[in-house]
Amino acid sequence: MSKNLLFTLSLIALTQACSSASPIIEAAKSNSGFQNAVFEGNITSVSDNENELIEYRVFQHGNSGFVTLNEVREMAENRANRFCEQRKLGYQVIKEQTSVPPHILGNFPRVELIFVCEEASKSKTKNSVEAYDQLERLGRLLEKGLITREEFEKEKAKLFD
Repeated sequence: MSKNLLFTLSLIALTQACSSASPIIEAAKSNSGFQNAVFEGNITSVSDNENELIEYRVFQHGNSGFVTLNEVREMAENRANRFCEQRKLGYQVIKEQTSVPPHILGNFPRVELIFVCEEASKSKTKNSVEAYDQLERLGRLLEKGLITREEFEKEKAKLFD
């Protein structure tokens, strides 16, 4: 009985402590969550802030190696989306910084998004988690020989246009 209780409590603790995040604040008034990190990660420019809107920073990290980078990215994107939706706007990611696997020994999955809030009709950001999931499915189809390399490249281009 006590072993089952201990197991259940451990499972609850693990699932409740999957991720944590810092508040969303203006990028110019804040420091990166990756600043001074041993494992800095990769930086990807996603789009330009052509209208010079206020840029915001959202930092999300997993508290263990059991949460995937895609799950952490999705949480960050959802937070950015909710932040802008509260202002009746859409969000546009300007820059993304992600941790690099292997996600072990304290190098847990981390994602930082620099984003702007803009009119929803102008927002071009696609849900990158969905795009990466679709890319993985296409890759499996290619490996199995169910689609050609040309078909794979054509569909990949559609995902990231």
